[in-house]
Amino acid sequence: MTLILVTGPATEPLTLAEAKSWLRVDGTTEDGLIQSLITSARLAVEAATNRLLIAQQWRWSFEAWPDAGFVYLPLTPVRAISRIRVVDALGGSVDVASSLYRLDAGLDRARLILGGSLPQPAAAGGSVWIDISAG
Repeated sequence: MTLILVTGPATEPLTLAEAKSWLRVDGTTEDGLIQSLITSARLAVEAATNRLLIAQQWRWSFEAWPDAGFVYLPLTPVRAISRIRVVDALGGSVDVASSLYRLDAGLDRARLILGGSLPQPAAAGGSVWIDISAG
């Protein structure tokens, strides 16, 4: 299973001006460093809490559908499922109809409930791609 960041956050939870005010820093000499520290702090909090703080787009890929009829999503909080595709070994893909799955985001750990006849990835080199809006 692989998670790929497709579109990162457009902003950080704390602006450069807010951080500089709290740090009591005047001037622009340290702006790059402070901005990097803001991003690093967000990433550390997200890793420690397993929660994304700002809206982001991710792609999760895995080799086969689970047998259980549902799959727990690796990100939280999940806002929406943008698209699900089944990809063959040559890179061709088939979109999965939204009527074949349902997002249960009410849980602390969101899950995707699967139903119907899902297209299957190729036995060798195929995969399922789930595009997730989270944060």
